[in-house]
Amino acid sequence: MTVSKPGRDRDATPVEEFFVEARADDDFAVRELQLVYSVNGGAEKAISLFKGAQPLAEVTAGHTFYLEELGVQAGDAVSYYARAADNDVIGGPKRATSDIFFLRIRPFNKEFKPAMSQGGGGGGGAGGAGDDVGGLSQQQRQIIAGTFNVQRNRSSLAADKLRESMVVLALSQSRLREQVEGLVERMSSRLVTPDPAFQKIAELLPKAASAMQEAEAKLQARNADGALPAEHKALQLLQQAEEEFELQVSTQRNAGGGGGGGAGSISEDLADLFKLELDKMANQYETNSRGNEQNADRQVDELAEKLRELARRQEQELERQRRQAAGQAARGGGLPGRAGRN
Repeated sequence: MTVSKPGRDRDATPVEEFFVEARADDDFAVRELQLVYSVNGGAEKAISLFKGAQPLAEVTAGHTFYLEELGVQAGDAVSYYARAADNDVIGGPKRATSDIFFLRIRPFNKEFKPAMSQGGGGGGGAGGAGDDVGGLSQQQRQIIAGTFNVQRNRSSLAADKLRESMVVLALSQSRLREQVEGLVERMSSRLVTPDPAFQKIAELLPKAASAMQEAEAKLQARNADGALPAEHKALQLLQQAEEEFELQVSTQRNAGGGGGGGAGSISEDLADLFKLELDKMANQYETNSRGNEQNADRQVDELAEKLRELARRQEQELERQRRQAAGQAARGGGLPGRAGRN
């Protein structure tokens, strides 16, 4: 069960057409294939890609989103995934779900590069300053993807694996929230004379941190499904702040002609703050760090590594269970299969 096109996170303007293709196959035939999408974590909508009277062993189908019809704007995110059901008429249809992917809505004047996502939940953006600033929202997308995978696979995960996954996600969300709160504090202290142009950013980031805190509480309670709306809200607010940052820095640099002082100085200060925060997220240790500070940084690095590997471990466990089920089916004379087996 895969999203074969585009197969990674992408960027688009609010008026583009965006094509998505999904593929499912099963030894005992695919009965139904759907594409499920949501705007900013709102109510999910399902689009039927295939529901034929005659089930097929393999189905590939697609859908074109007309983004203008969705009413999206810069800073929004469209998340989507595919799901399929097999043709088990005895025990009831078995369902399978793909990874989740994201379409980030960018301004009209941005030049995009394909997002270098691996298996959903990644996402890059435009070149230049956007690559730095977009690291905040990229980390949030990774957390959403991890939470989505836990919710999708929880019935197949052992209790200890489920507990470990939820702890990793909660700590990852907590770490990102602390990074955002630290950025807000430094903005307040470093920009002695606040520029009204950046007031919107100063309002959006605390709201994002608040949504993250709500998500943390759900994750700590092992409620993955309950955490997802708050995680999506945090993503939307982070992306809006990033878009506003790029807009204001670009505007003020153009107005200042690249000279020192005034608006240009404020722009550089804010850009430095974003870059500083992302350096920390990437665990770029300072050479003069004390031993205990280096130990704390190593812990953050280990946590980030656990988050990156979370989906892979879950998929390995599911693959082991699929092989075990296939062996049992072969010994039992061939029981109905599971939709979406790759």
